[in-house]
Amino acid sequence: VDTPPEIQRINVAQVLLELKMLGVASIQSFPFVTPPSAIALRKAFELLLMLSALQKDQSLTEHGRRMVLLPLDPIFSHLLLKSADYNCVSEALTAVSVLSAESLFLQPHGEHDKASAAQAHKAFALRDGDLPSMVGLYNSWLKANKDKKWAARNFLSQRSLQHACSVREQLCALVRSHETLHSRLNPDISCAPEREPFLRCLLAGLFLNTARRADTASVANTVSTVTSGSRFSFSKQSSSNSTSSSTSEQLTAPYRTLRGRQMVHIHPSSVLFSTQHRYSYATPTQSTNNSNNSSSGGSSKNSKQRKERLPPLVVFTELLVTSKQYMRTLTVVDESWLQEELTPEQLLLLR
Repeated sequence: VDTPPEIQRINVAQVLLELKMLGVASIQSFPFVTPPSAIALRKAFELLLMLSALQKDQSLTEHGRRMVLLPLDPIFSHLLLKSADYNCVSEALTAVSVLSAESLFLQPHGEHDKASAAQAHKAFALRDGDLPSMVGLYNSWLKANKDKKWAARNFLSQRSLQHACSVREQLCALVRSHETLHSRLNPDISCAPEREPFLRCLLAGLFLNTARRADTASVANTVSTVTSGSRFSFSKQSSSNSTSSSTSEQLTAPYRTLRGRQMVHIHPSSVLFSTQHRYSYATPTQSTNNSNNSSSGGSSKNSKQRKERLPPLVVFTELLVTSKQYMRTLTVVDESWLQEELTPEQLLLLR
């Protein structure tokens, strides 16, 4: 089987940034040996415009000139540069570094080891989500003097942690060596022990990857729309089973992306995955029945508690598309921060 050319496999947006930095005026007429598709070029331009890396005339902004100096996916270089506004540059450097590594968590095969690993990993899980948990885990590894025995006891990948550490050191050296970057980023600036600045930064940097918890009515409407477009396939239900069908959909896809309005699932590797299944929220019909059938009202109260355990808004780093669409590396953010941290133009992109 022939391997597709690299230009057709990599993130075209980063290539466009580099060509713009070299002074290429018209990307469309650039003599690529194997040109990317027209769709890939259009999407790359749209992404860079949304990240404020390009002007509407396709010239580089100052923000874009800094982004191109960072050997990162444009979304992550945008995130790192935004961290200066929140005084959490150190946390952001760690975040983009651990994202460059393979999974930090080892998954053994034996049943006993699986249980031990799950218990060990649970100690690093933070209610703020996956990325804050990974940053905290990395810092714990540093406090343990990068000890491989400590990593082994906690079923963590020493190799992945070392890779993340190497990437972080290289990024720090790069930032300090470029005046254009160093004037914006100071690797020593940290918001610790405060959590909120880093969470707000993740929303501002990953705003294009925002998803909101779906309520019952909107889930039902979206399922109807999506199935007519053959994105998902759901078996038809009789009217007597409508409540059961709606509840099942809430259990598996309780979120919808703000950009594109796609139904998405929490990936099983997320620290929020167990919360999703353990505290699935009930439909209004179920809540009403519980209230009518329980003299104490306890069942209705429990239904409300289950609904509240799913965070209303999350950001994620990527969508994994298999038979379903999964959000990976989620972070819980406050709904009110959308208005506070995003510009009117950015908010329009999410409508």
